[in-house]
Amino acid sequence: MLTVFSTPPAWGLPSFSPFCLKLEAYLRMAEIPYTARPGDIRKSPKGKLPWIDDDGALIGDSSVIVDHLKQKHGDRLDARLSPDERARLHALQRMIEEHTYFALAILRWSSEAAKPHLKEAFSPILPPLVGGLILGVIRKGILKTAQAQGIGRHSHAELLDRLRRDLEAISVSLGDTPYFFGDEPTSLDAILYGFLANMLGTPWDAPEKAVVGEFPNLLGHCARVKARYFAAPA
Repeated sequence: MLTVFSTPPAWGLPSFSPFCLKLEAYLRMAEIPYTARPGDIRKSPKGKLPWIDDDGALIGDSSVIVDHLKQKHGDRLDARLSPDERARLHALQRMIEEHTYFALAILRWSSEAAKPHLKEAFSPILPPLVGGLILGVIRKGILKTAQAQGIGRHSHAELLDRLRRDLEAISVSLGDTPYFFGDEPTSLDAILYGFLANMLGTPWDAPEKAVVGEFPNLLGHCARVKARYFAAPA
């Protein structure tokens, strides 16, 4: 059995990490059985979540994990794509995971309103006595990385504008189709769901919620994936 180690469920989501939720969405879309457990970041091969234990093979980084799963189980979601569609997938994935992510991370980790909710969400995987200190270190590390990357030097208004431009590009690319590239999902749909669900699912009044709300087809995409793959059992 494949075991996924990720952030624990919170805010009505299986995971409050976009990358962890992306991986779970991919596994469900590709119909690969797995068990999810809260992960100890100290045991992760790359020092981040998610990571997996696949018959003793420990693999970190959601994209590396997906590549591993494609090699082992076949490319169940993307094999039908044309070269042009694969190029679009690659470009959108890079934008979402290496630009949209940083905007979302800064908005989340610099928010005073988010602090108690993040503390509660992280509590199952942090030591009880020093968990608050560790969470502070995580916050500083994320914001420092964003500062070094460059996007962390922008104001919140500028970050929201950048986020809006990313979501507009995604919205235009999705168009009126149920999923990217047709009636059935691809790995890009798993990626987008991981991010959209995290933007919309926060229990505080996060500004990114309103930005996503400007794009009805993205709201529909998120609802569609949730209903099909994450509906509560009857």
